[in-house]
Amino acid sequence: FGFEIFEVNSFEQLCINFANEKLQQFFLKFIFKAEEDLYRDECVAWTRIEYQDNQGCIDLIEKTPTGIMRLLDEACKKPNSKDEAFSDSVYQTHTRNDFYMEPRQAGQKQYRTSEAFVVRHFAGDVCYCAATFIEKNNDTLHTDFTDQMVASSNPILSTLFTKSEKKGQQFSSVSRRFINNLNQLMDDLNATKAQIGRAHV
Repeated sequence: FGFEIFEVNSFEQLCINFANEKLQQFFLKFIFKAEEDLYRDECVAWTRIEYQDNQGCIDLIEKTPTGIMRLLDEACKKPNSKDEAFSDSVYQTHTRNDFYMEPRQAGQKQYRTSEAFVVRHFAGDVCYCAATFIEKNNDTLHTDFTDQMVASSNPILSTLFTKSEKKGQQFSSVSRRFINNLNQLMDDLNATKAQIGRAHV
């Protein structure tokens, strides 16, 4: 689907690879379920096909309240939070998880657990460097910016930012919006009736 493993992987690669985990799960369930249904409908004897379930990896990344993305949101909400503290929280929370590895266990000896973490994806183990995760995830607008937008003489700009938005200044995260959008996509895909073309030789 577009799985990414680079020499240095960051927040963007985690988002892309997480989306691929969800799509892989959908694809496998759909393909194997469709085949099972077809065999059953045609009264064909068959042996159940076992396939690798990646739900554990998906949970490691998104599950409330301890998924990596949830821990990242919590770290972003703390004043003066550091990427190292976030990476340490991932280590402390998931050290016994089958889909998590310390960087050194994965051959990344240059990283400590406060600098990076490894996720065991369906397509391979990926070491994510935690540097800049907090900065990249925080999507909250600064008060001085929203003040300027509300006071703008341009009617389009001033209507985009209402006083209630300015007052709220609630934390907004890229990961939360990404997960919500991805889950909506998965809901849409699950609601459709996909078709598989079969070739007869």
